[in-house]
Amino acid sequence: MPAFKKGMNLKEKILRLKGKTLTKDQFFAFSDSLRDLGYYIVNGSNNKLNDYIRYKAFLIMDEWENDKGEKIIMEYIYEIINGIERIHIKDVEFIR
Repeated sequence: MPAFKKGMNLKEKILRLKGKTLTKDQFFAFSDSLRDLGYYIVNGSNNKLNDYIRYKAFLIMDEWENDKGEKIIMEYIYEIINGIERIHIKDVEFIR
């Protein structure tokens, strides 16, 4: 995962993910940390972009929200190449 500087707030950490590539484990660890902070998925969609024998790609958009009404919207490509899964974060928005 991208290095986060000590003292960065949540918004800075999330916006720093834009343009990064994460492994499946790193992405799930990030998702778990959002759940630990009180966020939950309120909306999500996915579209299959490619489906070949050794390559699959999906464009996914997830919307997270907490009880204060703060939202995180993530758009990413979930890619599987020869069984290796990677997540490319295309865009991230933090809305208060």
